[in-house]
This record gives sequence, structure tokens and C-alpha cells, in this order.
Amino acid sequence: MTTTAPFRDSSIRTEKVFGGATLPKTLAPSDPAESGADALAAGVRGQGVALASLLRDHGAILFRGFDVTGPAEFRRVVEAFGWDDMPYLGGAPRVKVDERVFTANEAPLDHYIKFHHEMAMMKEMPSKLFFFCLTPPGEGGATSVARSEAVVAEMERRAPEFVRRLSETGLVLDVEYPLETSKDSVFGSSWKTVLGIDDPVLAEQRAFETMRCSTFEMTEEGTAKIRYGPFPVIETVQGRRIWLNNIDGPEMKMGDEAPVPQEAVEAYRNAFADVSVDVDWQKGDVLLVDNLSTQHARRPGKPPRKVLVSMCK
Repeated sequence: MTTTAPFRDSSIRTEKVFGGATLPKTLAPSDPAESGADALAAGVRGQGVALASLLRDHGAILFRGFDVTGPAEFRRVVEAFGWDDMPYLGGAPRVKVDERVFTANEAPLDHYIKFHHEMAMMKEMPSKLFFFCLTPPGEGGATSVARSEAVVAEMERRAPEFVRRLSETGLVLDVEYPLETSKDSVFGSSWKTVLGIDDPVLAEQRAFETMRCSTFEMTEEGTAKIRYGPFPVIETVQGRRIWLNNIDGPEMKMGDEAPVPQEAVEAYRNAFADVSVDVDWQKGDVLLVDNLSTQHARRPGKPPRKVLVSMCK
């Protein structure tokens, strides 16, 4: 894409280059006098095809300096791309603040949210994610991004035998969803919120309809135990081999019930340390992420941090 108004090429200190493409691609206003959300939305409508091509090449686009001020303006920017809305399903506690707009994970800011593809454990996942910084963190709190292809390459280099074994067994994930939602956990949503249904009798049917799960159990305490998988960790999506699911957590197991080896977990963490890029938020930033090629995470931080999210099919 040849950058034209209202965009000009920019950069951030932390960006990295993979396959000749920077992560993220940063675009700023070409004219400071035309830097509002309306100018951004108009530019998107005029260059939507070119921006979609940039997103595929780079994995993420950071729009910085456009002074988006609130949820309604953010929604208008999202809608300018013309992509269909994707309702959220999953365990992260979120609050709806506008049509198509939710808070990012409401878990305490001192919690690290590990790298993942959004809704990877669902049968349908969003293809694009938008993040909007309403209030920057007091400290830390960056959203980090990583090209999933790069993670595959690093893991095949660092832990080839583990990758081979994992391709044979797959991965399973056991999650127990509470009866009521709590914001004290990264996966604090109740099964009622996750499944969008209050009836425990119908919950199992909904789970198998929407989730990549193999077992479902409603306990006497009213919690729901769900096993995801076994499913492959490396999948080919739109011609690219991506590392689809996180292996770093006590709830993760190999498909043969063996624990994930600690040396593989360390290799996985080191791979992300090498290929990830922290986006340190500035007020008004809009970050567009290709969820089919790029993972994201949240670094621990301190209040006040308010980041909003919108998802597209």
C-alpha cells in the first residue's frame, strides 16, 4: 500500500520485523488538522481494501494520533471497515459499553493475560480484533502482539521432539466455570455468561454447539466442568501455519493425559519473548489485530487502564 491521506507511515520504539513486514504497522494522520475519529473513519472507507492487505501482511495495524475519544467514536471507526460484528463467547469477564463494543478482560490489572488467539477454543473465532485505548495505564499494561507463524518456527527450532509428539496427541484443556461471574480471575465468567444461557439443562447442548469441547459436567455446586479437545495446536489457517492454543498453564495437558513438559513450556515462553512486541498504550490509540495470524497478551500494569474491544467475523 502506498500511504495516502489521511495516513502517513509512522513507527513505535518496540516494533520488530518478520518476513520484511513490521509488527505492528503504524499509521498516523498525514494532516494534524484532520486527526479526529471522523477523519480516521473516512480514511478507512476510502482505503479499506488496501488496509485489509496491510493487515494480512503485517498482522496488526496501530492507528496512532487520531484522537478517538470514546466508545461511540470507536464504534464508528470499526463500522467503517464494513466487517460483520462477532459476539463474544468465552471465559473472560467483560462489560458491554456500546453496540459492538466491550471492555477488554476485566481481570485485575496485576494479572498477566497470556498470549492467545481470541476464542480459539470456540468452533467459530473472530477474524479481526479492534482495541481502543480510552485511558492509558498508570504503569505497564501494554497489549503485546506476536505473529503465530513465528511462534511455530521458534518452537520447531527450540523443541522439535515436543512439537512432533504434540502433533500426535493433541492438547486438552480442563476448565471449571463458576456459577456466578467474578472479576478476580482471568477466566472469571460464569458458565451462564460463557454460554449465553441460564438453563443448566440446556447448557450442555449449547456447549457442544459452540465450543470445541469433548465433555461437559454440571456439578452439585452449580459449576460447569468442560474439557476442550483434544485438538491440534498447530493448524493451517488461510495458508499459514499458526500456533493456535496456549500450552502454558496447569490446566493444559497432552492429549494422552501426560503433563506438558516443563522444558517445552520454557521454550514456549522464550519463543514469545523473542518474537512479541509490546504496544505501550497512548490515549486514543486504535489497534487492529488479525486474529487468524497474530496472538495477543496483556502485560501486568497499574490503574487507571481502560481498553475497549470490538470483534469481527
